[in-house]
Amino acid sequence: MQNAPDPSQVAESFAELGYVVIPQAADVGLLTLIEKDLGDVFHRRAKAAGLEAVLPYSYNDLSDLIIALKQHDQSAYLQAAKTVNHLASLSQLCVSPAVMAVVRDLGLLTPTIATRTVLHFMASTLDIEGGYLKTPPHQDFRSVQGSLNSIVLWTPLADVGLDDYPVIVADCSHRLGLLPSTEHAFGHQIEPARVQGLDFHPVELKRGDILVFSTLLVHATSETGGDRVRIAASFRFNDAADSSYIERGLPIPYIYKADMALRTPDFPTPADMNAMFDR
Repeated sequence: MQNAPDPSQVAESFAELGYVVIPQAADVGLLTLIEKDLGDVFHRRAKAAGLEAVLPYSYNDLSDLIIALKQHDQSAYLQAAKTVNHLASLSQLCVSPAVMAVVRDLGLLTPTIATRTVLHFMASTLDIEGGYLKTPPHQDFRSVQGSLNSIVLWTPLADVGLDDYPVIVADCSHRLGLLPSTEHAFGHQIEPARVQGLDFHPVELKRGDILVFSTLLVHATSETGGDRVRIAASFRFNDAADSSYIERGLPIPYIYKADMALRTPDFPTPADMNAMFDR
């Protein structure tokens, strides 16, 4: 069993480079549960969309199912991909003891969850017309606008090598402060002229590893990848004890507001409810 890294060394490396990889820090049992839940959601959605599909029994099976649904019915794929961001098992991983230990070891005294949990799907076959596939060079602080020590945790459901669309990072770029940005289909990107001269390199990860980086670190998605879907979870944390965050009024720029228009008119009826609870 691999020895846990010394917290002081982790914090020191993080402060210098703006990121650190913590080997086997994620609860592998929860990663397995998330993979199972993903398979259930995509399998049921595929069957409802009229696709002949079998329940996936491996990561590669899950990858094949996701691609098949996207090719069969893109809107069904997008809705399933949106739904799995809200899996209870994903939230379990976000606040699991192992993850919270990492967060606190990096000095966040009063951690708050900055954004909802996210699952990232990457494959050459998942490109959406008018959308984006790979994220451009950016800083997450642009959208989070939280504490100066705010962090992102990124962990894959399977090994991520050089040919699996790894995250690419620019060492020490968190110390540059917030860089000017322009619009992009992703939402924003650093002005290309400000990216020139930065030295990006990929971060390879094993299943169970966690990549932790500052929200000010300049990072992007590698151009190198293939057909198998790369799935990774990411979580963002602020520190409500950070003095600059307090002085700026603890801003939360995300707006969560329900659209009250009914997606299915006149649903549910008494008959629907009786069918649900009388079965």
